[in-house]
Amino acid sequence: MYRIGLVCRIAWPVKGGLTWHALRLGQEIKKHGFDLEIITRFTKRDIQGNDYFWQNEESRTFNNEGVRTHVIGLSNIERVILWPVSRLRTRKHLRPLAREIVKYSLGIKFKKLLQHYDIVHYDGGGWELMSYAALRASRKLKKKFIVQPSIHIGQWGCEKIDHDLFKRADAMFVHSNIEKQYLVEEVGILEKKIYVVGNGIDDVRGGNGYNFKKQNRINGIMNLFIGRRSHDKGYYLVHEAFEEISKRHPETWMVIIGPLQNGKKQYIPNQNHPGKERIIELDYVDDQTRKDAYDACDIFVQPSIGESFGLVFVEAALCGKPVMGRKLDILEELLGQYNAAVLIGKKNKNGIVKLEKEELVKAWEELLNKQYLRIEIGERARLAAEKHLWKSVIYNFKNAYIDVIGNA
Repeated sequence: MYRIGLVCRIAWPVKGGLTWHALRLGQEIKKHGFDLEIITRFTKRDIQGNDYFWQNEESRTFNNEGVRTHVIGLSNIERVILWPVSRLRTRKHLRPLAREIVKYSLGIKFKKLLQHYDIVHYDGGGWELMSYAALRASRKLKKKFIVQPSIHIGQWGCEKIDHDLFKRADAMFVHSNIEKQYLVEEVGILEKKIYVVGNGIDDVRGGNGYNFKKQNRINGIMNLFIGRRSHDKGYYLVHEAFEEISKRHPETWMVIIGPLQNGKKQYIPNQNHPGKERIIELDYVDDQTRKDAYDACDIFVQPSIGESFGLVFVEAALCGKPVMGRKLDILEELLGQYNAAVLIGKKNKNGIVKLEKEELVKAWEELLNKQYLRIEIGERARLAAEKHLWKSVIYNFKNAYIDVIGNA
């Protein structure tokens, strides 16, 4: 049985796509004779920005829904040493110093934990800096070091400090061919070091849409957004577009599920908003409620600025729902090439897909006006999404781990 040490900044039960992915990978790979354990800094809350370097959670080891999880805590002296990193990291010429401080502050702790594994798998990028501490410990222990970067091209994982980490890794696990292409062409990683493993999704079909609509008193066409309520997820753009939609489509409802971004305020419709009574905003919901929401919705809309995979898009597609979003390369690869989504916007010279409210409204209204189009796109979406279920994707990880270990 191979033992995998998966290192990440935060872990479940802190909610999020990356934390859920790590947990599910650990649960699924166990069925194939592997033992994956998580090593992390935080499991109780997500510390945003630069504060996570010196913020603390007590050291502990616990059974995390079947996946053994180790939390790396800091002493008061270590917190004092790491406190300047939050400022040093923001200055490019001082980042190497910040990296060295983190490497040597956390290196011994990582070395002690990672000695028990056959391979070290880091889920994240160089910007977090603790990745370099895990890399240093892996080298001293002569363990293979894998990086799974979850790159948001043009947004996240694209700085020199990220690229330096990627170049030092023994192997790279990526979600898509788009991510692989970026690493080869822009970073200079050898193709043979890159494994396109994808990203597993759970089967979220079988929800009770009737109950969801009844509980929330929805009596018309339901549009759904699931994700962090933030600018980068398109939260405010959806609200602005829905105000226009409401003027001509009084039968439409907008349901938004997800946490508010730290420090941000919930969108407040103006007094003249014709659909303000048909907007429902919920925070985190349990798995069954999420399934019910997918089943209840007629259109899934989320114009995110960037995605490394786009889990909620594929989940909605699996439920046979027409998906609307920006024309991101990853969504083109997963759904667009099969005509299984409505992807809009134009890419600028920096690689960011710009999307105006008017274009979103136009595409949205076409789906509202044409039920047959919603059905056709939804069926193609379901077929495209089924290949991403964990029962299939886990073999990509299994084979990649075996190959990397075999080359040790």
